[in-house]
Amino acid sequence: MADSSNQGDNIANISQMLKRQINASGDIKTQFIQCSGLLKLTEINDERKIQALENIILLSVTLEYKDWQGVIKTGIIDCTSSLMLETTNPRIRTLCGGAILILQQIGTEPNGPVDWKTLFAPLLQLLFSADETISKIGKQTLLDIIEKNPDSISALVALDLFDSAANALDASFPDYSSHSQSSSSQIKVSQSILINILEFVEKVLRSDADIQGKTLRLLETSERIKQLLLPKQIKLAVQSILLVLQQEGKVLLSDRAANAAMQHSREVISEKEKEINLLVQENAKLRTNLTSSASS
Repeated sequence: MADSSNQGDNIANISQMLKRQINASGDIKTQFIQCSGLLKLTEINDERKIQALENIILLSVTLEYKDWQGVIKTGIIDCTSSLMLETTNPRIRTLCGGAILILQQIGTEPNGPVDWKTLFAPLLQLLFSADETISKIGKQTLLDIIEKNPDSISALVALDLFDSAANALDASFPDYSSHSQSSSSQIKVSQSILINILEFVEKVLRSDADIQGKTLRLLETSERIKQLLLPKQIKLAVQSILLVLQQEGKVLLSDRAANAAMQHSREVISEKEKEINLLVQENAKLRTNLTSSASS
């Protein structure tokens, strides 16, 4: 108990020390301007840019909402976003993204609902990481969050979780009979990572979140690969997902019906267009023949 208290005191002391150092360096808005000005210099090397970005992140962490508007108006977002697009250095790109995300989130603090979609996006990337340990951490973190706050699940659905899972399945078990290139750019992941993804997807599917119109691709992919010779764990996970999807029969039937109706409409329109074109051609021929007869 004492150790926990001491750790808490140490963290608080570090935080206060950081704030004092930043305050001692002058107005926070001015410090942001100095950092962004440094990043705009073409002659500085990547090491100096990284130092400037680290300073921006430290400044952002201590930034209070009352100062947020003034800082944003300094052009710091334009500067970091431009550098993020221009650089070939992955470290610089990561720091730019981190700085922008922190500043953006500070702007949402006093009003409106929590922007779960933005907050979840990096965690979802961890789940789909090619590193098995990181993927497992991502899965567990996401499971903990949705257990504590079920209302946040809708953000995951909005981030195309189900389509991303279908892509991962397609990459691991390609449909060679299809001409689709959808899985060609998807990186094949290990069985353990695929299990992490499928277990989390099943958890979301079993929630009360509105998934209407979002599961058709996952359903089609799962139905396709269940016929294959799958590893036992993958097979069980896919069967569990299909079971949940089939329990949501009304949703799936409406998805399928809408898809089938749309396809049928396209076919009917195509046939009608052919009939109209044929009638136009026949009418044109008839007019030509009548004109020729009148002339003779």
